[in-house]
Amino acid sequence: LALISPAGTRVVLTRDAGGGFGFAGTTFADNAAGPFFAGSPPFAGRYRPQEPLAAVNGEGAQGEWQLEVTNLFGVSQGEVA
Repeated sequence: LALISPAGTRVVLTRDAGGGFGFAGTTFADNAAGPFFAGSPPFAGRYRPQEPLAAVNGEGAQGEWQLEVTNLFGVSQGEVA
């Protein structure tokens, strides 16, 4: 799961988080108390992303942001709602 800024900066929020965990109510913040995997499914709450969101500091917020979702295990399915 990665966030891509309008300038093309890619920040990995979490990697290998399959298994139907769910992200409803999840907030990624550099100043969160713990890393994503310190929580338990469905991961509602604030977690540090795998790579710092500070990577996009200084970039303009205007434009198209993208959320990149990659399924590394072809046998499973998921959805973004």
